[in-house]
Amino acid sequence: MRKVLRIIILLFMSKNLLAQQPILSLTSESTNASVRKDILIESSNVRIDGLDGVDLTVAANLKSIITFKLGDVNGATITDFTASLSADKKKITITPDNILNFNQAYYIQLDSLEKANLH
Repeated sequence: MRKVLRIIILLFMSKNLLAQQPILSLTSESTNASVRKDILIESSNVRIDGLDGVDLTVAANLKSIITFKLGDVNGATITDFTASLSADKKKITITPDNILNFNQAYYIQLDSLEKANLH
């Protein structure tokens, strides 16, 4: 049986331009995040792998498993971003093309990850 993992992360952007860079674990949410910084999603000790051997170091493959929305699951989809996976496959960096909105929640969902490789 295939083990599929879906991860949902909520992010709340701060009006404070000096706010922290959002660094999220695979199971947490972040508040008071800067609207001008990359969004980092980290796995503490295991690799982030795609299903069926999909190479997530290829930017298009990685972006295809990321759902990025304004507010919540029903919000407007944000497509203007790039994503990369670190060489050790433990950190995803999401870089929005535009400054994010102040005092706004964002919804990020990662699909099609191998559950056996994540903790």
